[in-house]
Amino acid sequence: MDEDLGCPKCMSKLANVLDLVLRYSNCCGNVLCTQCVNRLFSKDKIVKCDGGGCGEMIGRGNFVALTFEQQLYKKGVDSRDKSKAIFNQKREDFDTLEAYNDYLELVADITYLLAYGSEKEKKDATARMKKYQQENSQKITARKLADEDNQGNLPSDRPMDISWAQGGMGGGAAARVYHEPVVKKLDVPAGNFRVDSRLAKLSGGFKFEYDEKRNQQEARAGLYFRMH
Repeated sequence: MDEDLGCPKCMSKLANVLDLVLRYSNCCGNVLCTQCVNRLFSKDKIVKCDGGGCGEMIGRGNFVALTFEQQLYKKGVDSRDKSKAIFNQKREDFDTLEAYNDYLELVADITYLLAYGSEKEKKDATARMKKYQQENSQKITARKLADEDNQGNLPSDRPMDISWAQGGMGGGAAARVYHEPVVKKLDVPAGNFRVDSRLAKLSGGFKFEYDEKRNQQEARAGLYFRMH
């Protein structure tokens, strides 16, 4: 526990006051203990935040248990959850790599602004997302149906290289950039061999009933195996 952690208003420290409970504003991360929060709103329901020159008008509900860093993380998760049903496209849904990278940058911009932008930026990002949804409704539905059909199948073993690049709006949103994988054909001689059960356990839950599905996936990726 950090001995210096405490309430900057009444100067109480967690190390000295065992029942001290801290709350954090969701506008700027201003820290107050619950007693100081109660005193702050004892007369007025809405006050001006004095944390770090913030000045935003806030209420009691703006002080939460999550630290400001935890709040930011949750905002990012909530933003991706909100948009993932709409932005569900994959590399194979695009004719060119450039088009796919443009799509990834668009997704990064919108999800970033939905999580961390100002109220105006959030409103504009929501409008952009709705516009994309309307213009690409058939693609979104087709991808959703394809993913539902593929549920229960083994994930593809096709290697993928995804790097992160800075760019976009709202303070440099990180955009994923997809690089075409380089797949080398492996010349594996056909023959009879047995998979040791100990190796099977180390291979991530290998099951022989998955052989056919796995072989089909590897064949499509340019890998050829014959097992007997």
